[in-house]
Amino acid sequence: MGKSKKREQPRQRQNPTTGRPPKPPLDADTAALRDQKILPVIAALAGPEPKKRSEAAIAIANLIEDQRCRKLLLKEHIVRVIMEQTITDSNLEVVSAGWGVLRNLALEESKDFVLHLFRQDILTPVEAAIRNLVKMTESTQPSLSKLPMSHQRVVWSLTESIISILSSLASVNTDVTEAMSKVSVIPGFLFGLLELPTAPDHVKEAALLCLHTLIGEADSVVKTVADHPRWLQVLTSHINKPDSIGSTACGVMYMMTVRLPEVGVAVPDGCPSGLFILKLLDAQLDRYFSGAASNAEKLSSEAVDENERTLGLVLEFIGSIATRTYLQAEDGPIPEEDELEVFGEDDDMEDYVPEGSDEIKGNNGQDEDAQSSASSVAMGEVVDDNPMTNETHLHDDKKYGQTSTSLQSDESIAGFLINGTTPKLLSLFKKFRNSQPDPGASRRSKTAISHRLPLSIDNLILLILDDLAWTIAETPMVTKSRQEWPIHAQNIWTEIIHPVLNSNTADVNRASTIASLAWAIARTINGHVNLSGDEHKTFMALYQASTTLQPESREVSKFVHSYLKESGRELGSKCIAVLGCLARCPNQISRNRDIGAFLLMVLNNLPQTPPEDAIETSNQIFEIYADKEFDYDEPVFVQGGFLAHLQALQPKVQKLAKSIDKRKEPELRGLADEAVVNLKRFIKYKMEERQA
Repeated sequence: MGKSKKREQPRQRQNPTTGRPPKPPLDADTAALRDQKILPVIAALAGPEPKKRSEAAIAIANLIEDQRCRKLLLKEHIVRVIMEQTITDSNLEVVSAGWGVLRNLALEESKDFVLHLFRQDILTPVEAAIRNLVKMTESTQPSLSKLPMSHQRVVWSLTESIISILSSLASVNTDVTEAMSKVSVIPGFLFGLLELPTAPDHVKEAALLCLHTLIGEADSVVKTVADHPRWLQVLTSHINKPDSIGSTACGVMYMMTVRLPEVGVAVPDGCPSGLFILKLLDAQLDRYFSGAASNAEKLSSEAVDENERTLGLVLEFIGSIATRTYLQAEDGPIPEEDELEVFGEDDDMEDYVPEGSDEIKGNNGQDEDAQSSASSVAMGEVVDDNPMTNETHLHDDKKYGQTSTSLQSDESIAGFLINGTTPKLLSLFKKFRNSQPDPGASRRSKTAISHRLPLSIDNLILLILDDLAWTIAETPMVTKSRQEWPIHAQNIWTEIIHPVLNSNTADVNRASTIASLAWAIARTINGHVNLSGDEHKTFMALYQASTTLQPESREVSKFVHSYLKESGRELGSKCIAVLGCLARCPNQISRNRDIGAFLLMVLNNLPQTPPEDAIETSNQIFEIYADKEFDYDEPVFVQGGFLAHLQALQPKVQKLAKSIDKRKEPELRGLADEAVVNLKRFIKYKMEERQA
């Protein structure tokens, strides 16, 4: 008879709410940093004096900017300490400083950390904080504006921290934004801030940027805003302001106009059109040019930084419009009234573990307290509004000059981007070429500026022009407003693409954007590019560099290796596509010979050549030498013996196709099989073409 197993004694388990005690760091310098800076400041959070607790939280917020300190703080469970002690403190300054710590962590860490905050139910204390802020800003006994300035600064600092955390949460994924949309006080709180006369501009701007993200990500938020005509009225009251608030309001309003149809809601009558909003943003560019020219020597460095930050916002929102226009072009032709010829071609975590003022004038004659009280509906819970009546139109049509019907106007958004905005972008690129993001931007964004530009001005311009060029390339029919595009295309090549190529940039993203822009430009004008030098040879060298991309250090994550590999593949295919377009330019036999020989070399390097590059190379050869009537076909393809080379390359291309697993990469295998078939047909066609 078998013996029964001895029952194991239950293990002594820690209280799961306390977390494991952190392991002391092994490195001597790190251990000293932990003992001298991290542990004392965390201990001070539990001190008896509110002032000391507040100072400790502020010190932690500053330490977060240092990566080593931030990782040590996270290992000491600073998030749990802040959420359980600091933001529930009885002292408002301590609470504000605690939220500042969470805000800075969300800004500095990855989206995984923000998702961790969401899973820790951060929305519950956020909702409570919003309700307290609404009470403080709406209070008339006494009003916020009559309290000491020190108290007001604490309130607005707390407000901006909450908004920043909301923006970080809204940027994670749609599940988080949908959960946020169920917190009824959030939309009203953000729109209510726009109506508060006492709210600082940077707080209003932060609220608008948060709304822009929420509206772009959450369908339910779009529907909620549509159900509150007053909120749309608030938005339109800000779009004409010649500052960052006006620019941001334009971005939010444009997002609303494109998102409403997507959720099945009609755009209200009198709502400004996308074209009108684009013209307002374009006018901001004019203001920047005129201001920079007249006040260049009078402005302080802070004013210059602020002007350039506003310019960055304007460019980001213009870029958003260009991107939307491009996506519409991908889905089908952009509806226009006047259609002409085609330019170019018609192509067939449970626990987070860290890694290494023009206001709405509806209350004229009332004092400040009354105005604050009048905005209480907007600052509170979401409630039902009456349908918009004739007396509550968003704005006077005569004043704005555009309505939703202007989408059918003769001058399209794409046309205005081409003829109105592109020349200004070229001038801006010359001014900001090789500019770098301001290293102090992240620090200022946590105190006075609510938005950090992720890219430099010149890179923003490159992305806008890239989307615009691809809009032209993907739209089969064009309008009269685009007849000047070839001139702009050549200017973009001469003034942007050529200088950037000559700069030998080591930035993979920048090189990839330039290659994409060059591809679109060359494609839209069928390769008729007047090269300023040997740009085609530069793209050959850039392709070669893309095949050897390696991280500078071996001590990098697998993600970095994977990113560099994918970036190299994408960049390589773009370079080949650019070369294919440039080779089709007539009266450029020498250029065609260089490119043709290079493309054959790429195929000859199989199997070392990446499959994507080999497929793109084959397709470009088919396009370049598709007709014997091309002036370069006889001197290059025939006399250069290209046909014999392609016949010799057939087995390599076939072997490439067979090497791709159709179960793991079915799309790539399909493209490879298609290339094999097309190569066989192309060889047969070229043989028969010469015999005829």
